Amino acid sequence: MVFLNPLFLWALLGISIPIAIHFWSKKKVRTIKIGSTQFLKELNPKQTSSIRLNQWFLLLLRVMILGLITLILAMPRLELLKTERSITYLVEPSLLTLEKVQTLLDTVADDQIRLLQSDFPLTDESEENSQSTLAPNYWQLTQEMKNLQADSIIIVSKGLVQGFKGRRPSVNLPLHWLVIDSATSTLTPVRVIQDKEQFIITSLKSDQSILQYKTEKSTLNDNIINVDNKLDSVELKYNNETIKLSLTQQKTSRILILSEPQFEAEEIYISAAFNALSKYLDQDIQVSNARDLEEIDMSSFDVLVWLKQEAMIPFNGKKLQWQADELAINLIEAGSKPGHFFLTHHLDAENSVDMNLPVQLSSLLDFSHQSKENLEFLDMRTMDLQEIQVNMNSPKTIEKPKQLKDISVWLWTVLLLIIPVERILSKYKKQ
Repeated sequence: MVFLNPLFLWALLGISIPIAIHFWSKKKVRTIKIGSTQFLKELNPKQTSSIRLNQWFLLLLRVMILGLITLILAMPRLELLKTERSITYLVEPSLLTLEKVQTLLDTVADDQIRLLQSDFPLTDESEENSQSTLAPNYWQLTQEMKNLQADSIIIVSKGLVQGFKGRRPSVNLPLHWLVIDSATSTLTPVRVIQDKEQFIITSLKSDQSILQYKTEKSTLNDNIINVDNKLDSVELKYNNETIKLSLTQQKTSRILILSEPQFEAEEIYISAAFNALSKYLDQDIQVSNARDLEEIDMSSFDVLVWLKQEAMIPFNGKKLQWQADELAINLIEAGSKPGHFFLTHHLDAENSVDMNLPVQLSSLLDFSHQSKENLEFLDMRTMDLQEIQVNMNSPKTIEKPKQLKDISVWLWTVLLLIIPVERILSKYKKQ
């Protein structure tokens, strides 16, 4: 039991007042001499015993009255473990239109369903965002979930790789991820390169498990491509839609990899990834490897891959620098400065394939401006449930859900029953 106003418990000392009055009011027995006792009525011993018993009972009632009043003022609460746990469902807005999600939520109360976005509004408070296809920043929203008044949270989302940015958060709340297969598959043109009379169209294909490039060649005679008069953009007819992209001229991309012996594996996998990009994009990519800068003209290279522990040299083109980060989601993370990227993990055959190293390296190539913006947006891959799980804090820091039950109403009931009994008995015994 806990008390919201424990200072009132000092008033329990007042119980000593009726006890003191009770003993103070007792008088000493005096002997009175009389001539004859024949006219006196004999006293019943049982009646004397009853009088003593009623006096003690009256004292007990008065002590209880003072004690109950004191406890009521102290506002007592019973501390109980919660038997029912509140559950909140956070739903990614773009999933609200799916029939299987609606079927799932039909059995849940409306006030338990919120949108997986900033401030977690109720579904009827943010209808304009229900059609958004952008993946929210899952990690950032996870850190904000501590403000929700819920014992358990179920997150219904697509679990897109593009939404997991930054460090994996640590929380106290039990989070349960439910990844919904939205059956989304995209094949979107992202770049057009002109090579003489031929156009090389590069499209990005993605679904829940893959992200890869697909290239095809076309000419003006194919009637699917239209070049504007300024020759700086083209219009493509794709799936009954017209897509406008920047037009670039075919050129050779030169990559320089400067590495130390300890990064030999990274050097091999990065070189192989650029060669794969050269094949799939039908673009001439030349990779040069070196251990030092002697007799190297840095101005002739477009990209510098710096696999050294020492500080990186100044370079005007795009740069990929080694900087280990075990908490990073991707192999290659963009830096704070434009054109500066970091290699965050040591490379091996497994992560180079599973995390699609060639596609991540494509950020270092000279894609069109539109391609740079849409590359992440078109990534429809989903994270594995095991990788989504957040870090749980130590059990010592997790508070067990408790409930405080007000028992004042019961104390008032007992008090209102005792007071009439005490008054009646006191008047009858004249005490």
